Amino acid sequence: INDESFAYCRNLKSVSLESCTYIGVMAFYYCSKLEYIYLPNLTEISNRAFAYTSLTNIELNSLTKVTTTKYSSSGTIGDHFSNCQLLVNVTMKKLTYIQYQMFISCSQLSYIDAPLINSIGYNAFSSCHNFSNISFPVLNSINSEAFESCSGITSIDIPSLTIINDESFAYCRNLKSVSLE
Repeated sequence: INDESFAYCRNLKSVSLESCTYIGVMAFYYCSKLEYIYLPNLTEISNRAFAYTSLTNIELNSLTKVTTTKYSSSGTIGDHFSNCQLLVNVTMKKLTYIQYQMFISCSQLSYIDAPLINSIGYNAFSSCHNFSNISFPVLNSINSEAFESCSGITSIDIPSLTIINDESFAYCRNLKSVSLE
């Protein structure tokens, strides 16, 4: 699926593309009624692909590559699922990194199953208020503001973490327990 192929199709409710391996930039951007995707063979997704949709659950177990776009000398954009206000559960069994702003402002996101994640990008989960427990078994590094303003986080358990950048957990006002052992 190429760039902006279905952008702003505001009445689109479901997508089932069994053989699809690539989703381009903004392919389903602002498909505000999109609730369901079935993409069992998707291996690559580009920035803003599903931003501003009504997805509640994402299962992308073949996904291995998440791309971003450099939009100026000062920044890069990801926003792959940004502002998906109804998104609750995410499963990505093969992905090894969470890209810049990938889930920013997904306020209902409470569960992510991504056991191979070793790096989390800038603002990746910022303002995901429903997260409560963070656990990534092989995570090595967290970039700046990755979990900033995640007010629901109460505990962090990341045994392999070696790098925590600026403000990674800033404004996580309910954080009670941190275990990095």
